[in-house]
This record gives sequence, structure tokens and C-alpha cells, in this order.
Amino acid sequence: MIVNLDVPYTDSQVTDLSYRRSPIDLPVLDTLEHPKVLDGWSLSLHLLGASHQAVLKTPWGVETETVACMRQPGARLPMWSRSGGAKVQMSFRCHVHTPARPVFAERCAQLRRDAQRSPHTLVGIFPGDHDALTYLSIIPGIEQCRWRTVHAYPERRQLVVTDTVAAPSGPLVHSVDSVRSVLPPRPPREHR
Repeated sequence: MIVNLDVPYTDSQVTDLSYRRSPIDLPVLDTLEHPKVLDGWSLSLHLLGASHQAVLKTPWGVETETVACMRQPGARLPMWSRSGGAKVQMSFRCHVHTPARPVFAERCAQLRRDAQRSPHTLVGIFPGDHDALTYLSIIPGIEQCRWRTVHAYPERRQLVVTDTVAAPSGPLVHSVDSVRSVLPPRPPREHR
């Protein structure tokens, strides 16, 4: 699903983004929900403009993840984070990619096409530039659930890709390749 946002585009650079695992109340523009992402688990991905918030409800409580422009000291966006307790494990990965302008535009077009085809995907597009967007996707599983987001910043051609895996306590399957799979391949290096 694609929604055209009626708010000004304000989150303009990746360095303003922060990561927070504790609950925080922020204005929600739209929500993507999956009532049974795992047996007894539900997931809501909130579109906060150029930011997102995940709310995962499990039989043991609620887990949250917020990536937003919160301007909190020490709350920078990590490239990797793992957390969990006796019942739920979570793994968060982030990758920032700055492709050439034509590749950036094609990647954003692909994200919009994905949102039109998948019932588990939501894209919010800001007024004035159809490549200023936030992509949210829920990837249901059998033993774990995943969600992926892409925050596109056209002024700097930055794609901030996050990939989170949550599962009942035990081993998590989470590879760097899962984050990079949303991105176009890197050009080959030149040999001197």
C-alpha cells in the first residue's frame, strides 16, 4: 500500500536518526499491522514520517523499536544491536547506502512497486519528491518474524535500511546479506 503524506518533509539526514528500544509516544501517520505474525504474536509498524516505530506484542509482553529524529544524546542509530530476555530475542541491523542518483531513483521506484504488490508493505511518500519516502515491510515466518524498513533521503541520496528479527529465546537467523538484499549490488572495484 502507498500513502501520500500530507506533512512536510523534515527528517533530512541520517545523522539525525536515533534508535530506542523503550516505549515513546510519537505522532503516527499510518500503521501496517499483522495480527498473527507468529502464534500469539502481533506486530504493528507505525509510519512516523521519515521514521518508524515497531510494536511487537508477545505472550510475555510488548517489545518496541523506534528509529526517529529524537535528538537525544547518546541515542545514535547503531549498525547492529541485539537484545532480549528469557522469552524474546531481537536482533537489529542497519546499513546506510549512498548510490549514484539514477540508482537511488530506481531503488525508490522498486520500493514503490513492492508496496503496490504486497499486503505486508506500506510506503509513505512525502509531497514534492516521490523519492522522499519511508518503506515498511513485515516478513512473517514460522519460528521468527522480521520487519524491514527503508528511509530514503533524496537530498543526500541516502538509503537507510533496517532489518529486525524477533523470535522466542534461542538462536536467531540474521545475516548482513538480509539487510543488503534490499539494495542494488555495488559496482565492481577497479584494479590498479
